[in-house]
Order: sequence, then C-alpha cells, then structure tokens
Amino acid sequence: VPEAPLNSLQQYIREFVWPANTNGWNGFMGWIGNLYTYDLIFMTLGVLGGIIALIQIRKQSNPFAFLVGAVWTLQVALWFGISPEPRFIAGVFVVGQFLLWLHLVRLLPERIIQPGRIQTTLVAAFILLNGGLLYGKWTSERSNYVNGIWPLALPKPESHIFTKQGIEFHIPEKWDGNWNARCYGTTLPCVYDTLPGVRPLGNKIEEGFYVEEYQPRNIP
Repeated sequence: VPEAPLNSLQQYIREFVWPANTNGWNGFMGWIGNLYTYDLIFMTLGVLGGIIALIQIRKQSNPFAFLVGAVWTLQVALWFGISPEPRFIAGVFVVGQFLLWLHLVRLLPERIIQPGRIQTTLVAAFILLNGGLLYGKWTSERSNYVNGIWPLALPKPESHIFTKQGIEFHIPEKWDGNWNARCYGTTLPCVYDTLPGVRPLGNKIEEGFYVEEYQPRNIP
C-alpha cells in the first residue's frame, strides 16, 4: 500500500480525538475537552493507579516488576502519541484502576477492613464505580441503548452499484442521520467509494486486490 493513504488514515484516526493543527498545552486541553465525562474519569483513575504502581516499583529491586512497569509505560506513551482515544487502551486503564483500589484499600486501618477482605473490597469498589459510569453513559445516551438486550436488525440502506473488472460493488447511502455512509446489511461486496487506484486481481473478490497508486476518493 502506498505511504500516502497510510499517512492520511493515521492523521484521520488521530485528529478524530485530538484537534487538528494544535500542539502543546492548547492541544492537550482541546483533547481533554473532547472526551466524554465518563471516559475522562475512567482514564484518570487508570493513569493514577499506574503512576502509583510505577512509584512503588522504583522502590523494589525486582526485575520482573520493572519490566511490567516499562511495558505499561510504553503502551500508554504509544497510545497517546498515535491515537489518544480511551477505548483503544481500556484494558490498560482497567489494570490501573485495580492497582489504585488495591493501594487505597491497603491504606485503611485494619479495624475498618481486615487484610483477608481486601480482595473482596477491591472487586466491589471496582464494580460499583464502573457500574455507576455505565449507568451515567446509559442515561445520557439512552436512545442508543434501548435495544441493549434484543439488538435491532441491521438496516439495509439504499445503495448504488458500479462494476469494476466484472465485479459488482455496492456503495450505500447515509442512513438515519449518520455523518457518513455505513454498510450495515448492504449486499457484499460493500465499499464507500469507487476504489480509485485499486485493481482487482481477478474476477472474484476472493482473489484479492492491489493498490496501484494513491488517488483521491471518488464518492458518486
């Protein structure tokens, strides 16, 4: 694949959450402002737990603990530099939250919580907090979750058909106010433009495709 479309895709992924043409403090504050409140809380607690764990690791001489801390730091750094969207690295923040609650529970006096009940308390605190965040998300976006138990059937938007090297492709129309076209239940093969610069390797999609050159998208 040519380098140009890869750079374009990377720029799109990053600027989806990080305001374009902004750097430094202004860019950071713009990024924070674009996050949902529940994402911000989830991320902040995860990072805080990770930082506390890293501080504790520095006090130890355990090479394995140091390696774990280095991997965690590298994951967060790569995520922040490439596409700082919390859902892309949620698992790392979940681990950070566990470490945070574990640290806080251990600070409590034994008359409040006995050492044998730390694990139970940790799990309960984690479930209550994230349950509250999920409830907040559900109440603020209720229309998107009305079919949480029985999912809706996939819509089948109207589509245009074009032929390329004997293969019929379907380009769907936008559906129900979406900002872009989405395939949903459109007949396959479904694409979002006329595949400029892309050449099928045969008369069937199973034979694959080859990107000959980067061309601007052509959406009929």
